[in-house]
Order: sequence, then C-alpha cells, then structure tokens
Amino acid sequence: MVDYICTKCHYIGKPKKQKRGSAKTEFFCWLLFPFGLPYTIWRMFSKYNICRHCDDQFLISVNSTTGKKLVELMAADDQDETPPAPSQTHEPQPEKPRKKPHDPNIW
Repeated sequence: MVDYICTKCHYIGKPKKQKRGSAKTEFFCWLLFPFGLPYTIWRMFSKYNICRHCDDQFLISVNSTTGKKLVELMAADDQDETPPAPSQTHEPQPEKPRKKPHDPNIW
C-alpha cells in the first residue's frame, strides 16, 4: 500500500478507512427492513481514507509531485530548525504570571 501525507498535520504513513454515513442511521434503517439492506451495502462500498493521526481526509500520495514537494519542504524545515542562541546579556527575565491549574470538577 502506498504511503500518504496529511496536508493538515503532515503525518506520513498508511491511512485508515472510514465508512460514510452513521451506524445510528443504519440501525434505524434496519428497523424499517426494506431500507436497511441498501443502506448497509452503500456504507460497505463507500469507504474513504483518513489520517491516522488527526482524522482529516485531505491526504496526498507521497509518490505524487505535490506529495514529493511537501516531503521536501518538511525535510528542509527540520534541517533549518536550530536551537536558539543563548542571550548575550545577563538581564533577568521578567516572570510570567502563573495560572491556577484547572480543576475538572469545577464548572
């Protein structure tokens, strides 16, 4: 299988398959029997690729010209990232105000 690159998060790898429609709608269609079978068949045959990392559906093949350019840009960005030089002046940095940690039990 061909690797893909996500245009959103730049993940490179194999995609996941996602079915169209919803399982809830499929269940209710099966309650009305004649509608359940065609809907299930449609869902089975209408799968599409999504990113494994961010679930975005805009993927590009790594072997395509656009995919190759995107991979080259990512490699160039990785090489350009150098750690910032330490400050030459020894002035103390102002302290940032600290936020209280968020308590999930409080609305």
